[in-house]
Amino acid sequence: IVMRMGFAQFPLMRIMLSNITLTLVLLLIPSKSCAWMAPSRHQHASFRLWNAANSMQETTSSPNETYRFPAISLSKPMGLVLEQDDDEGSVKIVKMSGAAAKACQGGMIDVCIGDVVVKVNSQDVTTWPLEDIMDAILAVDEDKTVDLTLKRHASSVAVKFMETGACVAAEEGMSIGALGFMAGIDIPYSCRNGGCGTCQHVMVTHGKDGTTREQLVRPCVAKVPKGIRSLSIIPCNEYEGSCLLHES
Repeated sequence: IVMRMGFAQFPLMRIMLSNITLTLVLLLIPSKSCAWMAPSRHQHASFRLWNAANSMQETTSSPNETYRFPAISLSKPMGLVLEQDDDEGSVKIVKMSGAAAKACQGGMIDVCIGDVVVKVNSQDVTTWPLEDIMDAILAVDEDKTVDLTLKRHASSVAVKFMETGACVAAEEGMSIGALGFMAGIDIPYSCRNGGCGTCQHVMVTHGKDGTTREQLVRPCVAKVPKGIRSLSIIPCNEYEGSCLLHES
């Protein structure tokens, strides 16, 4: 009837159909999008950090992009947590602690969260699943070191948190606070907008031209600068009058 006689004669019917259309549109929105639009109460505190941190893992790269391949040797237990990345078909380092973090803290090895494992003791494991790579590592005698070759985007910046030694492979413009969250660093926050200074640290940057720069930063608003190859984040709280950089 509505199609034959036109909507103009049935204004109430037009309103009802509009409401039905709106309801259908809302029902068709994927649940993942709904979760993003309305995070739960428990997600609010860390939502911005998770969102910024995950953006690094979701970034796609050009097939022609060049990589670096750091080689490291560690005794077991190595202090590395590996995880299968089903989207990329690779196995990545997702957590650092123990021997790996200590060696990285002292500058003895170059390893970061986000690095891809491509070789175990000279064996190419690029296409291996996580279980097979773990078996290869476990097969190494306890009195011998495990040699790993890693893959990292050439454009990545190694962001090292000196408090624990954990390092994250990051990109220019990423949030220092988000990277600290990924590295498992418990940075104290209050205002989260750079005003109070509760989260203040020292950032030492190492430029691609060999220059080194030291400055105070607030991780809640600080970003990875452009034109650098690595940086270190050192705990520093000006309100207590102490700065680890100048005490060492």
